Amino acid sequence: MDIEIACDNLTDRKQLMMDQSDVFVALPGGIGTLDEVFTVAASATIGYHQKLVILYNIKGFWNPLIAVLNDLQQRGMIRGDWQQYIKVADTLEELATML
Repeated sequence: MDIEIACDNLTDRKQLMMDQSDVFVALPGGIGTLDEVFTVAASATIGYHQKLVILYNIKGFWNPLIAVLNDLQQRGMIRGDWQQYIKVADTLEELATML
């Protein structure tokens, strides 16, 4: 990385990411990664953009989250289909195809 962009806070950082990115690939991560995934996906659901989030499911890392999303969908807590906004790539080849 050869460019550093300072941000005042996380909200500014996420807005900058959404403004500067065409697609979002989430590698295994923690609370911050989840925050970014859901900020981008939620923004897409209400029409702020049409940018895709891809969970790179290395060694099944995202399987528990996928199960929660499926459960929420089944219970009617997610309008539409969450997979319209969040895709899952289990292999590097799948990720490359999605990109």
